[in-house]
Amino acid sequence: MAPGRGGTSQITASAGEMLAVAFKGRDQTLIMGEKTAGYSTMVSEFRLGNSYLGLSSSFIADRNGTVYEEYVQPDVEIVEGDNFEQLQADAKVQAALHWLKKQ
Repeated sequence: MAPGRGGTSQITASAGEMLAVAFKGRDQTLIMGEKTAGYSTMVSEFRLGNSYLGLSSSFIADRNGTVYEEYVQPDVEIVEGDNFEQLQADAKVQAALHWLKKQ
């Protein structure tokens, strides 16, 4: 299985958080970045006449049974150093590349 990598931030929300949790605990996989936005609940819709009501009805859990009631914490937290103009200078990209070279 090839090493994987993923980055999270406070703009990682909802479906992005579901994807991050799907990879949590996977062999040779490391999530680096910042904690996510915190929209990690499942929503159930109920019809009310001509309208719908969406209620948070459950939380997501990873393959090891860890439940995420708030945000998803990365395996390695890197808060500063974003550089979207020059990715090779981005602290998160540099950390991911360093980790991949060690694999």
